[in-house]
Amino acid sequence: MIPSVAYEESGVDVDTNRLAEALVEEEKLLTELASIFRCQREALVRSDPEAVDESVFAASRVAGTLTEARRRRRILLGVVAGWEDATLRDLDDLLGAQMTMDLIEARGALQATAADLRREVELNRTILRRLMQDNRAHLATLLGGTGGPGDGSGYAAAMPRRLLDREI
Repeated sequence: MIPSVAYEESGVDVDTNRLAEALVEEEKLLTELASIFRCQREALVRSDPEAVDESVFAASRVAGTLTEARRRRRILLGVVAGWEDATLRDLDDLLGAQMTMDLIEARGALQATAADLRREVELNRTILRRLMQDNRAHLATLLGGTGGPGDGSGYAAAMPRRLLDREI
């Protein structure tokens, strides 16, 4: 719920251009992150561990920058709202007639890009889960187990003792 303090009463001169710029910056970082996740997915499909490692490093770097961009947005939203927990959905009510088209477009682009990124992340998670299941099943087959859940054998139990002795 939005506090009852109206924009005009707050006495805060809001620079909507700075807020729009902050949203655009954050949207660009989300776009870059989505691109990294697509590259990561391609690397997973190609079974290219070096490219996967590179994508993890790149995602980590962008995530750090994204954290700073979000912090900047929260500060600017806090100035607009007069309270820390304001959200992008609150902008229309908070700014009223002061809401600019640039701000509306930047908010819409950020929200759409965030939704796209969520889909990219979920797709990568699904692929990683399947790859892990396939790897477990393959390993269990190599070690003589059924690989099925609840077969009670486990990988070490399925492995012949002499193989363990040679490998260790």
